[in-house]
Amino acid sequence: MIEHFQHLRPSHPQQKPAPGSFQELMQTIEKNREQNLRRMFQNAEINFKGRVGEETAAALGDDALAIVESSTGQNLRPHENAKSKVEEMFESALGFAYSEVKGVFPLLEDVVSSLAPIYGIFSSVKDLFSSINQFRKTVMERYRAAKAVAEISRGDAQAAAQGVTRMINGLLVSSGVGMLRSTAQIAGGLMTLPLDGGMLAGGIGKVFQLIQKLVSLGLDFAERKAGRVCLQQKILDARIFQASPLMGCYLITCSNTSDLVGMLGTHTSQEHWRIKVERSKQKIDFLQKSARDFIANSRLEVTGLPMGMVVRAA
Repeated sequence: MIEHFQHLRPSHPQQKPAPGSFQELMQTIEKNREQNLRRMFQNAEINFKGRVGEETAAALGDDALAIVESSTGQNLRPHENAKSKVEEMFESALGFAYSEVKGVFPLLEDVVSSLAPIYGIFSSVKDLFSSINQFRKTVMERYRAAKAVAEISRGDAQAAAQGVTRMINGLLVSSGVGMLRSTAQIAGGLMTLPLDGGMLAGGIGKVFQLIQKLVSLGLDFAERKAGRVCLQQKILDARIFQASPLMGCYLITCSNTSDLVGMLGTHTSQEHWRIKVERSKQKIDFLQKSARDFIANSRLEVTGLPMGMVVRAA
């Protein structure tokens, strides 16, 4: 996992500015800003919000119950190791080991247990696991494409702010329910469910919903892992937006306009710097609003920040 972030490291050291120059002053300011951010985030942790576990398990449980109730009872042959096979099906959608997810959401065990008795129906689906894996792969590709909008090169702070804003708003639209409504990638496999000999048509829709919610949950686990790597490696600069959008949003809400312009832009003179701050303020304000929206809609949160910062990020 750590190797995945090697590309975020600076490729070459910055040239040392002339003593007493504006560039030296800006490097000193940037160094102080980084030190302040490290102190601010030194006790930070990224985890799921308080009742997310119960709410997620309840939503998955409702889908599982509907699936069980839609079973006709026909051709319902017992399946050897049914519970472990359901766990394997969940892993295909989550992209994480079932034991890891269950460690965070223990109530997931009830959902798996409720589906185990009818796993014989799922086992008749042609290429079930490959269909689920392909669907999850497609979702992840869309998610990465949305993050790629934030490929920030230090330069125009306004353009960079617009890029990050597009990324945040794109993720708000393309992740979660919005992105997962498209079931084309998984429908091919699941539509082979035996309608006349195992499950009513309405149950297939619930199977779609269950898989979609598991894939969405897997995205959150991926974001949680990425955020923890950022905290571990002290990635608290412009690289953070591609590494972990959620961590980037917290960084945005915990920074003022000058800090964000300094983070996203390059500066050649004191006059140029003042102009950039003034011109960038409107876009930075919109960027901060988008970041707050992203935080509010996420099932994850960053805790351990100074109390004032937590209020600002809420």
